[in-house]
Amino acid sequence: MWRSARLALFFGAAFFCGCQLLPGTKECHKRMGAAQTELDGLEASSLDALDRGLRAVKDAENACREAGRDEETKKLGEAALRIEGQIELVKNRQAERAARKRTPEQIAKLVKEGDPECPKGSAYKHRDSGKEIRCTGMLPIDMGFAQAKKYFAAAGYRFPEQDDPKALVAEQGSERVVFRYRSPTDAAPAPCVLIYPRSDRSWQEMVSRLTGTSPEKLKPGESVKAGARSLPLAVEASDKKVLARLGECPG
Repeated sequence: MWRSARLALFFGAAFFCGCQLLPGTKECHKRMGAAQTELDGLEASSLDALDRGLRAVKDAENACREAGRDEETKKLGEAALRIEGQIELVKNRQAERAARKRTPEQIAKLVKEGDPECPKGSAYKHRDSGKEIRCTGMLPIDMGFAQAKKYFAAAGYRFPEQDDPKALVAEQGSERVVFRYRSPTDAAPAPCVLIYPRSDRSWQEMVSRLTGTSPEKLKPGESVKAGARSLPLAVEASDKKVLARLGECPG
């Protein structure tokens, strides 16, 4: 199940102290409690449940905004964005499953020639037939701005707002990938990609996933083959963070 943020944590001390609250604040907190009840145990794959949760959070957000409760309004807005992201992810997965319903002839062709809809260097097992299908499509490192955003959205990443419109930032938990393009409409590959792996994943694994190069072949200070390009690889590692740079990235 998808774990929602505990909205009760956002109420503030006034909600619990028994102090005299203004009617608007009471309504704000009442709606937040109703939203939390709706989100507790919410099923992540149900669009109906997600829609109900989103409506409850939006109702609470509006009530808190009218009451002038800026902190609660901000937290509720963040919660709404997370739910909207989950709704988009579920819709994308449903569309993907529908697209993967193929005839035996189509499956046989995919087994023989590979699937151009997923990045080369990986493979998957077809759900219905159990056949192993290798991927032959474009690698993330070779994708333009719009292609990369679509790819990471389908994989469940979120895209926090950025001051630089040329940067595509994709996040999933503590994992973060930054594609620095020449423009937000750039169809060419990003000249620079910054990779921040989460603590339980190596930078080699992430670079391999983006470039299709085997992890054991990746060496800091050497170049990585990516399609027609050869990209320099630099790695910074400390107790606090690990950062891998691919391409011509400023220091």
